[in-house]
Amino acid sequence: MSVAAQAALRALREAGLHTPRIITMAITGACNLTCEHCLVEAGEERSAGHVPERTLRRLLTEFVELEGEAVCLTGGEPLCHPGWLRLLQFARSLGMETVAIQTNGLLWTADDVTALRELDFPGLTLQISLDG
Repeated sequence: MSVAAQAALRALREAGLHTPRIITMAITGACNLTCEHCLVEAGEERSAGHVPERTLRRLLTEFVELEGEAVCLTGGEPLCHPGWLRLLQFARSLGMETVAIQTNGLLWTADDVTALRELDFPGLTLQISLDG
């Protein structure tokens, strides 16, 4: 555990606070849709782009050091991020109990479904938006 994580945990405990258990990460602003109601105004021409995978891995690692247990990957459309599956696998390798993916569900491929099945992760939750 890093010195910074140890200091943060100590400060939280001394203040009588609990550590956060779940983090929601908007991994991209890109989306395959352009819904009028979208709060992040996602879409290819308005996209904020992808958060670098290296940055996301660092944040996940730091979150686990702070005793975090779960992550929700969102966006935009998280399946637009080229590293979404690797991030899911990485979160699982860190020992996260739960990983949720908030998606419109339109970009799933047969290969994606096979990869998710092979991951054999009971803590995986797929949250499909029906309001797009």
